Amino acid sequence: MLEKIVGVQIELKPKIPKENEKLCDICGGVGWLYDKKRNFIEKCYVCYDGIIHLCPDCKQPKRGVCIDSECRNRRDIAEEQKHLEVAVRVKYEDVPCESKIMMYSNIYPYNEGYFSDIEELVDYCLDNEISIPSYVWSTQETKLSMDARSIIENACDELHENAMDNIEGEEELQKFLDAWCAKQSGTDSYTVDYKYAIKVDHTFKKTNKECYP
Repeated sequence: MLEKIVGVQIELKPKIPKENEKLCDICGGVGWLYDKKRNFIEKCYVCYDGIIHLCPDCKQPKRGVCIDSECRNRRDIAEEQKHLEVAVRVKYEDVPCESKIMMYSNIYPYNEGYFSDIEELVDYCLDNEISIPSYVWSTQETKLSMDARSIIENACDELHENAMDNIEGEEELQKFLDAWCAKQSGTDSYTVDYKYAIKVDHTFKKTNKECYP
C-alpha cells in the first residue's frame, strides 16, 4: 500500500504471517487504516498490528486464550494429565486429614467444584447419569491469620522514622492475634493443590471420623 499523507509519501507493507496467524482482512496486514476524507492514517481497530492470531486447534481467530468449548475442554484435559503425572495416587484413607477436609473435582458443579464427602460426589454422578471419576484432588487449607509485625509497621507509617524501634510487646500482640483468629469460624478456605490424586471407591462410605470432629 502506497499513500501520500500530508505531502509525505509513505509505504505500508503487509507483515508476513507465521504459523497459526493470518493477515487481517480489514487492513490487509499493514496494521493501519487510511481515511481519505481526512487524509489521515490510524491504527487498525481490528488487529492493531496487521496480524490475526489463530487457535492452533480450531484455526479460528482468537484474542488471548481460545474460548471455543471444545478447545477449552482439550486444554483442561491436558492440564489435568500434567497434574496426574506428578501426583501421589492414594486411597482416601491414606491421605492426611488436612488434605481431604475438602476435595475438588471439575465434574462437581456445586461450590465451584469443592466438596467434603466423596459419597456426595458419587451420588451426584449416579443421579445425573454422569461417569464417576476415578480420582478427585486433595486441597490445601488456609486459615485466618494476622501478622503483628505488619500491623505495627502500618501503624507506624505516619509516625517519626524511629517509632518502630521503640515498640514493645510485639510477641504479646502476636499471641493475642493468634488466639483471636483461632476463635473465628467459617473463615477457613481451600484451594486445590494437586498433591494427591485420591482414588474414588464407588461404594465409598466415610470412615475417617478423626478428620471430622
